[in-house]
Amino acid sequence: VGSGWLSFKLGRKKSLMIGAILFVAGSLFSAAAPNVEVLILSRVLLGLAVGVASYTAPLYLSEIAPEKIRGSMISMYQLMITIGILGAYLSDTAFSY
Repeated sequence: VGSGWLSFKLGRKKSLMIGAILFVAGSLFSAAAPNVEVLILSRVLLGLAVGVASYTAPLYLSEIAPEKIRGSMISMYQLMITIGILGAYLSDTAFSY
């Protein structure tokens, strides 16, 4: 909900940097969570990071990409996200017991 405001107020680049900081903080807290409450807080931070990135990254890509390849860049962005999700499912299947 706040990603649009953040993106227009601070700009695309700064919004993506804030999203990256949230990703790092959420990942570190998640990895070192001593209890369930910290794990839940870290997942909330990661959710905010995903919200910022999923709104801002396609806008930024469309602004910086040359007109000829703009559609391809946005499609590749979404394809890479989907391939990453597939990789996560496959690694979960391979390493679960």
